[in-house]
Amino acid sequence: DTIVLCADQGCSHDDSSCDAWLGEDIASFAIYDGACFFLATDGEGSSCQECSLERLDWTTGKRTTLAQWSVPDDDAWIQVTNDTIAYGYAYLSVQTYHYETAGEGDSLYMEDVLDGWTIVRVDLETGEQEEIMAPPLKWIGCNVLCASEDDAVIFTYREPDDLIQPEDYDDEDLTYGQYELHQRITQLLCYDLETGTTTTIADTETDGYLMTVDPNMSYRTKVPYALRGEDDMSLYVYDVQTGESQLIVTAPTIYNYWALDGKAFWMTRDDAGEIDIYYQDLTTGTTVHLPNKGDRQYMECSIMAEGDAYFFATELGSQPISKEAFYQETY
Repeated sequence: DTIVLCADQGCSHDDSSCDAWLGEDIASFAIYDGACFFLATDGEGSSCQECSLERLDWTTGKRTTLAQWSVPDDDAWIQVTNDTIAYGYAYLSVQTYHYETAGEGDSLYMEDVLDGWTIVRVDLETGEQEEIMAPPLKWIGCNVLCASEDDAVIFTYREPDDLIQPEDYDDEDLTYGQYELHQRITQLLCYDLETGTTTTIADTETDGYLMTVDPNMSYRTKVPYALRGEDDMSLYVYDVQTGESQLIVTAPTIYNYWALDGKAFWMTRDDAGEIDIYYQDLTTGTTVHLPNKGDRQYMECSIMAEGDAYFFATELGSQPISKEAFYQETY
């Protein structure tokens, strides 16, 4: 469907007098429950000093500011990301920084120093904010992947205290997979929205959890995750609605995995470096080997985002292709 936000042919559509004007700099554009939600900043990109969560009603064109964040002076900045929207709430990461001079002599530079970090959820009707978590500042990543009415799945990422630098990496001592595992301490946590308690779904240090490098880390209420064993890897899907994990596949190696279109996708790579791509329908449990046009080296059509009937593919200039074309490989 096409929705016209401004039908005035004489309008320049470049300021707040126009109903279609969203702002100089917007991000995290999402459609949910008949409205558009997005983040608007003061025009400074990720290094902004003011940011707000906005709601634009498709039917009336009415725009509402649901929540606002700001920093008090020019030496500080704020970064807000909208992690997910579910069951009437937006889940956001809010980080505040200040600039600090670092280096010595002629090698002085400005360094970003993290001052504060909170994970919040915002009621999409009232704008009421609730703090979910205050991640330790030494963490590198903390994001809400999905949520039900009662729980949220949170992904965390930090470096180990005994970080091995690249110049000290020794092929004879560690395989690359072990090296990568050693470098990343990651967790999947289930957060109880009523009690504020967390339970661990998967953990690098206790069960060999390996994060995916793909941005599509969840689909609605389901999160795929891989565990490394001594001789193989297993891919599971956790459902935040039921609180249960389902085994999808066990293979010698799982090179990458992601979730889109109600399916868990994964890629394997053999000793010769040749890949195979599979997906499993998360409703029916049917597993399919994707032919990939016979290519065993690269994925012919990497899908990065989706609509109801379309994927967006990086190899095609992020242009939309129909899901039918992707699965039948007629792109």
